[in-house]
Amino acid sequence: MGSRLWWALVAAAMAAVLAVTGPSLAAGPPPVDPPTASPTPTETPTPEPTGPTEGLEVVFNYPIPGTPDLSISEALVKLIDQTPADASIAMSYFVMQTNHPALEALLQAYGRGVKVRVVLDSGDGQKPKKNAAIDAAYARLAETLGSVGDSFADQCNRSCITDAEDSINHNKFAAFSQTGDAENVVFQSTGNLRPDGSGDSAYNAAVIIRGDQPTYDQYVGYFNDLYNELRVENNNYAGYRGPVTSGPVTAHFFPRTDKVDTVAAAVRSADCAAQPTTIRVMAAFFSRKPVRDALRDAAYAGCNVQVLARQDTISAKFCESLDPERVSVRIAAAPTKDRVTIHAKYVLVDGAYSGGLDQRITWMGSHNFTANALRRNDETFVQFADDAVADAFSGNWDRLWNDPAMSPGCSRAGAEDNAAVEKSGDTEVTKIPRRSQTVKRALPAKLRSQQAIRPPQTAQGRRLITVAECKQAGTGQRLRKQYRCRVVKRDGVARLILRSDKPMRVRIVQRAAGTWHQTAAAVQARRVLPVLPETVGRNSAVGLAGIGVVEIGFTVGQTHRDRQSRPAPGLDQVLAASRMPAAGTPSLRTGPAGHQRYLAAAQSDHL
Repeated sequence: MGSRLWWALVAAAMAAVLAVTGPSLAAGPPPVDPPTASPTPTETPTPEPTGPTEGLEVVFNYPIPGTPDLSISEALVKLIDQTPADASIAMSYFVMQTNHPALEALLQAYGRGVKVRVVLDSGDGQKPKKNAAIDAAYARLAETLGSVGDSFADQCNRSCITDAEDSINHNKFAAFSQTGDAENVVFQSTGNLRPDGSGDSAYNAAVIIRGDQPTYDQYVGYFNDLYNELRVENNNYAGYRGPVTSGPVTAHFFPRTDKVDTVAAAVRSADCAAQPTTIRVMAAFFSRKPVRDALRDAAYAGCNVQVLARQDTISAKFCESLDPERVSVRIAAAPTKDRVTIHAKYVLVDGAYSGGLDQRITWMGSHNFTANALRRNDETFVQFADDAVADAFSGNWDRLWNDPAMSPGCSRAGAEDNAAVEKSGDTEVTKIPRRSQTVKRALPAKLRSQQAIRPPQTAQGRRLITVAECKQAGTGQRLRKQYRCRVVKRDGVARLILRSDKPMRVRIVQRAAGTWHQTAAAVQARRVLPVLPETVGRNSAVGLAGIGVVEIGFTVGQTHRDRQSRPAPGLDQVLAASRMPAAGTPSLRTGPAGHQRYLAAAQSDHL
């Protein structure tokens, strides 16, 4: 076959393929774009949706021993991260640990223009170490947000609404004017903001309410009353801000002192004779007699009643008084490093309820089944008349109720008595890791022969104990306490007294109770010793690692110009400063780990 014929066949085959599979490439004039009469403005692209704009979303966590489940915390952080500038967040929590991602997210939201308002419990009812940990989170927020204005952080003296003894702000909610594409959003949880203990390491639940302005307005009104520490007649806040039903949602706020028990009344709303009805109660803390009586009476009236309680928060006597022959009881373990327990608080009713049949009712929130939760504490408990919410909680219930770790009967109930349950319900049962104490200070303008060491206490109010050690500069001597560099206390302020005609190196050590913190002054007679930062370790910045001696180089009697003097920076500021040190800026040098930290404020660390 000749080459000319072969190429002709190939061309014919290609033309056939093109005719079947694509547009013809036959010769012809090129296509011409249609003429445009006049330019039209470019439309702004529609942003991608960032989530639902209305409805209810339920979130649970299922931690295992030693491994927290951050599902609920991550849901909250996502809402915070999606809050746009000029929107507002109002949040109230019993416990927020200072290194929790939600706290970081709040500070970042404030930095991009979100109005962030936070009201926390004071922690005064906790043991000293737990109180200090709670105060540290508040101090970190207040340091950036302030205490008044469009953004702030605040702590109430025990309960915000009442002056009652043994009262707390036990809330666990956040309200968003906008987050993502949704407006009027409420996040209601049963857990605290901590990765361990009563937060991500215990079984908890949360519900996100989107696009519900009446409910959002109720929460914001309640939040404002918490911040303003509103006082109402007889401390009956439930009578002042009564429940408002919006679609399937009805939020109830506490304390309530009118001798009506909201939870007991809800249980008694079940009509056990009208149709088969099941009542299921997850009681993380249970000592309230009216609730017990209502559950027992419902069982006697024919309802199927189940109670899941906790080993350390229900007494054997109280448990037996439920009548386990009629009320089915199971007991979860007390919280330990090796055991996960319940911390959720909810009530499920399936059947006849409040005059209707085939009802699916869910109650959940911060409200424990204790007398304090009803009459003294700031609490929220929300009723949902929604099948999808009921289905989700029923699935959670079945998973935990059928867990082999839940012991049937009351034999495992181990609280001493109801008084002990009331007390534990208002405190954190597990330890809260101690966090750093903040010390706001700038370098002194001059190092004098008599130098006041200020401030005398940490920002959280802990007294600082000051000790000085020194040696002659340029010698191989060890730093030690001696008369030439002693510390005396005058008018409550520590003063360094220097007595030497020769150059000295001085180390000033300060410690606060429960923390470990050192700052030191390296004194040279001739020149400033510039020490520029190289890197900031994350642990050193947030106060987790053991930090060695901090040395500041400057000259006796010489002015030390501190252009960076300011309150303690946040972590992002510290990291940014470490990457771009200003020329000639004095700094702190730490050892033995080699971490660097800026001098703007020294931050104490615990081990």
